[in-house]
Amino acid sequence: GNTGVGKSSLLNGLLDEAAVLPTSGSRGCTAAVVELVYNSELMKEVDATVAEKLPVVPAYKGTVEFITLDDWKKELKVLVEECSTQEKYIYSIRPIDDTSEAYAAWQKIEQVYGYGAMEAFCRQPTEGVLHRLANDPRVQTLLSSSDPSRAYNAIVVDEGEVVPGSDEAKELLKPFHQMKGRTRNKKKKWATAFRQKINSYVYRKGNGNEPQTWPLIRKVTLEGPWHVLSTGAVLVDLPGVRDANAARAKVAEKYLQNCNQIAIVAPIKRAVDDGTAKELLGEQFKRRLLMDGNYSNVFFICTQTDDLEPTETMRDHSDVAQEEPGRWEKMTQLASEISSLEKQVSDKMQEEEDLEAKVEEFKQQYQEAVADLTELREEAEDDDEIDEDQLENLKAVIATAKSSFKQSTRDLSKWREDNTARIQYDQERCDTLQKQLKPLCAIVRNEYSKKCLQEDFRSGLKDLFKKDDGDDDNGGDVDVNGALPEDFNMEVFGISANDYLKLRKIKPSRDGPPSCFSNADDTQIPLLRQFVHKTTAKFCQNSVKTFVEQTNDLVEQMKLICTDSNSDVSTGSARRMKQLHKSSVQSLTDQIKPIATQFKRVIDQKVSNSLASSLKAGARKGSQSAMSTVVSWGSKSRRTTSERAPDKNGLYYSTYNAVTRRDGVYTSKSAGAVDFNQELCDPMEKEFSTEWQSVLDSTIRRMLAESENKILNLATSACQSFAQSLRSNGVAADRLGNMLNTANRSATIALKSSFTQMRSIARDAQRDLSRELLPAVKEKMRTSYEAARTAPGGPGVFERMKTAMASNSQRAVNQMFDSAMEKLMKGINALIKRLERLIESTAEIVGKSLENVFSICWDDKSDKTTLIDPRMQKLIQDCRNALLPELNKLQEIQGGACELLGIEREEVELDLVGVESLEQQLSRRVAEAEKNGNMLDLCDSDADVPATTKIA
Repeated sequence: GNTGVGKSSLLNGLLDEAAVLPTSGSRGCTAAVVELVYNSELMKEVDATVAEKLPVVPAYKGTVEFITLDDWKKELKVLVEECSTQEKYIYSIRPIDDTSEAYAAWQKIEQVYGYGAMEAFCRQPTEGVLHRLANDPRVQTLLSSSDPSRAYNAIVVDEGEVVPGSDEAKELLKPFHQMKGRTRNKKKKWATAFRQKINSYVYRKGNGNEPQTWPLIRKVTLEGPWHVLSTGAVLVDLPGVRDANAARAKVAEKYLQNCNQIAIVAPIKRAVDDGTAKELLGEQFKRRLLMDGNYSNVFFICTQTDDLEPTETMRDHSDVAQEEPGRWEKMTQLASEISSLEKQVSDKMQEEEDLEAKVEEFKQQYQEAVADLTELREEAEDDDEIDEDQLENLKAVIATAKSSFKQSTRDLSKWREDNTARIQYDQERCDTLQKQLKPLCAIVRNEYSKKCLQEDFRSGLKDLFKKDDGDDDNGGDVDVNGALPEDFNMEVFGISANDYLKLRKIKPSRDGPPSCFSNADDTQIPLLRQFVHKTTAKFCQNSVKTFVEQTNDLVEQMKLICTDSNSDVSTGSARRMKQLHKSSVQSLTDQIKPIATQFKRVIDQKVSNSLASSLKAGARKGSQSAMSTVVSWGSKSRRTTSERAPDKNGLYYSTYNAVTRRDGVYTSKSAGAVDFNQELCDPMEKEFSTEWQSVLDSTIRRMLAESENKILNLATSACQSFAQSLRSNGVAADRLGNMLNTANRSATIALKSSFTQMRSIARDAQRDLSRELLPAVKEKMRTSYEAARTAPGGPGVFERMKTAMASNSQRAVNQMFDSAMEKLMKGINALIKRLERLIESTAEIVGKSLENVFSICWDDKSDKTTLIDPRMQKLIQDCRNALLPELNKLQEIQGGACELLGIEREEVELDLVGVESLEQQLSRRVAEAEKNGNMLDLCDSDADVPATTKIA
């Protein structure tokens, strides 16, 4: 979200802090990424019996990471050049136009080096000034890492000392309203001191005239006792990815690529405007979400919900209010009572005003009569005569006016005595009713906003699937379910952080009472916290589930080793079983290969039929529109911060120059965020983005899921088949039952883990691939930007710059998009082949699981020459016997964990129908030999042997 939308207040509310993060009303602060992390050091247990002195850890910790000196020198060179004349001398006076690029550059240099630093260099050669600034000792120290293992210099500040794992630490990690009063006071004190310490680095010092460090910051990490993050969440404040400093922009882009959820923050008064969800995201950002497969991971937070007028809400959203039974009736009743009370108070106030008017009227009459009497007497002194009748009349008027004035004053006092308390009561009652009505209105407006934003969000996705006019083959019906499930509704929260902090008494009372809500839950900060915990719980549960399943696998294999005895297996049988395992793996490989081939064939077909043609069409459109886009940058029909269109895309000379100095990326006060490279990429990305998502996200996920299910079934069949083979080779059925289930579960866990890894590989690879177009275009355009900014100075320089840009761009765009398309196709084909190989390798994964379990049937049977000492055999057996009870306890614990997580222990039955054991095979062969007279009993020497007997 942009500055001033309430992000910092929102984060403070989530963290239960008054002001760890500066709000928009505070002093200017860094535009760097701010990462908020749970201080897990407080949870560590300390063995007090071992340590002589209990260790302490800080309650709050901040790490401020700075950009490198090389990064700053690159940016500084551009800034100094913008403060220079065409003859390469620093301007003679400070720029005064605060919308100009020179003003912004001058200001930023003085932010780093102190106010007046540039004025000391006026009229000096640009190269010399750049050298002196770049070699400033303070800046060099600040941006040079003292640790060879770290690329970036970092400064750490902390506050508060707590013994980890202590009662105080545990109390500190609770939600603020559940803490004891003493802990609350300590936390507030530490938070204030921590903010003061970190202020000197992250926020503006003093009045801003002294050298600042915040413009040089790359990233800030804050750790604290914040319960909202206790389940593993990390909150990141992303100011944007179009930063003039490449290092900061890269950090922001990396976070955006790898985050699990993205919150878009906007004031609710703006959020309820039509189409806001589309506008807030922006088309390019929506395309990025779509191609990353992240479109369903966005949610909205509407801030400042305490700022509302009940009359407007009731007028505009009565239909929403009526959706909950009884709510509209309650609202109208409250509004009616308020109106009635306001009328009563208004009437009373009118009565008071009337009485005050009478007092004023009689007072004025009295004063006028006294003035007339004074004038009459003065005239009489001059004429030595006085009109007695007039004198008496005036005295009578004065007496009457005085009497009326006194009486009206008494009437006013009596009225006030009788009515003031009533008016005050009515006003207080009116305020009480307002406090009941405003939260209801706020909730209604939240519901309306949620509905609007959800509809706008899905509508915005449909817009991405529509091609340019004349190219839309969908006829207006757009299927977006691949990117967004049909039943998906984006989460929307309407929060009031200020009211929450006041209700929880986190903010000081001098900030005044809450302006709308009387219940902290209605501010939706607690609801947003639940969402954070629910989101992290989903990831935690998956990790814990995998861990428990893998631990189960390990415990079961250990138990098998302890309980199983394979002394009855001969060396020959062991060799046969080992060969059977090899054959089983080969058979499984032969069965899995067609699945991998089918996976590749389907994806290749989808790429060939849709994505490849879209990439080609996109490259063609990119090439066709590139030159008109390049020319439009120099158009006299100029863009503004709020309006930009193909026919209104021009920039002023200073902005154009600033953009070319920064390889096409700059944020201007007059034109807003400018990215020439992205503007060139837009036509191509718009053409292939939906097919990219459909093939490299939806189709790959679907095909991996199908392949996984097929191979899981094959693995189970392979386990059963192999067990049957072992049964035929003399392994007892009761032994095989345990082994079969253990092997099958082990193979299932390993396969699921392998396919999870494949999905992660596919996701990361396609996200990296989708980001290759922009840097490729930027690299190809670099010579054009260089040609423009090195155009000869003097009169007509802007025209020469535009001509140089156009002529060099013409050469660049001829092959730029085709080569980018070819590179993307190579990357896509490499990804598909890699996934095919990984699917094929699952046969080895299953084979390894079989070997880990069943190998006890054949291990160490090939060499019978080495005899084991009986004493050693006894020690081994004693060790097994001692281990079994411990393994049983572990299994019991694991069983409880499985029940908690809903893990069902799948049992596979060993099908022995039609399977002969080794003993059954021998008995059958002996019976057949006896029947055919082919049996010779070598153990009974006295038996009669017929002469015709053949020895089998």
